[in-house]
Amino acid sequence: MKANAHSLPAIVGENPQVLILGTIPGELSLCRKEYYAASGNSFWKILAKIYHYNKEFETYDEKLNFLKANNLALWDAFESCVRTGSADKDIVKSSIKLNKIATFLKEHPTIKRVVFNGQRAEEALRKQNFAEVCKVIAYSTSQANTHQTFDEKVKNWKACLKIS
Repeated sequence: MKANAHSLPAIVGENPQVLILGTIPGELSLCRKEYYAASGNSFWKILAKIYHYNKEFETYDEKLNFLKANNLALWDAFESCVRTGSADKDIVKSSIKLNKIATFLKEHPTIKRVVFNGQRAEEALRKQNFAEVCKVIAYSTSQANTHQTFDEKVKNWKACLKIS
């Protein structure tokens, strides 16, 4: 069954340095109106490990405050699309409408790095010119990505975020 999916609003604090871009939230995330709500997605666990956040997030507000405190912004490459399931592989390519990332970057000139959560978001935006920022592709945090271990993902994300 085909379903329309729409992006969640961008999460951005006062002084973002890095914009993390996924493709578009999965069904559970859209239902809850929370980025990376699926328990099998390692996004929040990876960030917590990198930034030495030594407890589990208890609320979504806590996650959002964590992002902002670490100068991270979070959004989606896709504004909307049609898909047949919850995974990126289920997205109907001809239905993709992109978010205005270049405009977002102009509105937030402190952002100097864009980290794509997996290749799909980067592929969609590859032809757009974000010359003023560094762009890197991190390993996908999706539970569907079984090509890397959790520790490999942490190491990769740490390098992509330039955390020493």
